[in-house]
Amino acid sequence: MDSPGSTLAIDPSALREAARRIGIAVVGDSTIDRYTIGSATRLSPEGPVPAVTVTKELFRPGASYNAVENLANLGIGVEYLTVVGDDPEGRHMAEELGRRGIPAGGVVVERGRRTTSVHRVLSDGHLLLWMERSSPRDISRRTESELLERLRASADGLGAIVVSDHARGVVTRGLMRGIVEEARRRGIPVFVNGRGANLPRYAGADLVRLSRAEASAATGIAPINDTSHRNMCMKAASLAGSGGVLVTWLEEGAWLLRGGSFSQIPPPSSGIRPSNLVGIGDAITALLAFLSSAGLGLEAAARGALMGASLAASEGRRSLESLDRLIAALSGPGGAPARAQA
Repeated sequence: MDSPGSTLAIDPSALREAARRIGIAVVGDSTIDRYTIGSATRLSPEGPVPAVTVTKELFRPGASYNAVENLANLGIGVEYLTVVGDDPEGRHMAEELGRRGIPAGGVVVERGRRTTSVHRVLSDGHLLLWMERSSPRDISRRTESELLERLRASADGLGAIVVSDHARGVVTRGLMRGIVEEARRRGIPVFVNGRGANLPRYAGADLVRLSRAEASAATGIAPINDTSHRNMCMKAASLAGSGGVLVTWLEEGAWLLRGGSFSQIPPPSSGIRPSNLVGIGDAITALLAFLSSAGLGLEAAARGALMGASLAASEGRRSLESLDRLIAALSGPGGAPARAQA
């Protein structure tokens, strides 16, 4: 039998209308991910390492793009703002976005910067090797200004802004300050998929999502019971200067602190077993931004986001394949639906 957190009464027609009506901006770090896939049946004669016979190679955008993909798959209009270098990897990023139907007009090219690239080698589904190239520095103030100008130019009609921080230099204090100022001026909520070490950068955000490990490391509080989880959330919100925090841990659900109110969100259905956690933080944050903008209360939106992201991960994906799939995951058996506000 499903757990109490496995279903959520929603109005499908209201969600479909919201997906057509609402635009969401995603701002953050991006990577170009390369996957070398094959099978290792022997050891290399040159050293005690697996010798992989390659069967295929794949390229795809990563990091903040995971939030973009989740929203685009639901049919939501997405404004994607990120930074790449003036290098082959940066050009490859633009090409890959084009293949996926995502406009590259918000991709800022910073001269002298190295586009973050991640190369994974997998054998029979198991990760053998991870290699990464990236710039060790924050983006320049000029690049910050260019990103903010592009955000302002596309802000009309936005229902939310998602900031995806993967600690690779794009989400700077200056950029975050500018995003919050523009959002406040227009009455747009800001949701952050954050890093514990960068909490002070998120001042003014409406909600910051953290993994439980990140929240514990940032606050120095070990999450062992309800009291410690509450204290961890309160301290994280204080460090961030944000309106609230959502701390997620799939095995036990999530903990939401908002406006002094604290609640635990139950884990998804016992039948959901996430097998691929890559990008799940971005998936949760993106779905939370959409469901909240569609009129669900924050706790209901957080429940729905956790369920949808966990289901995608259980199917070996980084995102749900369609809005219909999300609606099917959230719809409760029987009962009157909770109508989202238009």
